[in-house]
Amino acid sequence: MRSLIARYLPGAALILAAWALGNWLTAFAGLPIPPAVTGMALLFLAFLARPALAEHARAPGDLLLRNLPLFLYPAAVGFLSLPHFAALDLVKLGLAIFGSLAFAMIICARVFRGIRLK
Repeated sequence: MRSLIARYLPGAALILAAWALGNWLTAFAGLPIPPAVTGMALLFLAFLARPALAEHARAPGDLLLRNLPLFLYPAAVGFLSLPHFAALDLVKLGLAIFGSLAFAMIICARVFRGIRLK
């Protein structure tokens, strides 16, 4: 048990530290990118600077990747737990999602154009 903890803890701490630093850096600098992407980029840069760090993060990283579907299940289970949805309901849902996305893109383009012309 102790060797298992010793094997996973340093890499897990490294991944968690990169995630936390990415969150802080994105909030502090006001970057327009997701904090998780910033953390991943910092982790990648750390791996380039010190390749031995990649070996420490391999075991917990593999564990996270093997269990990645578990992170996606809550949304899928919420959707699948509604068995009374018919095909027409799914079409309506798809159209609503597509329509709202198209509407948001049009509004963003007009706002951008208005700001750019000033």
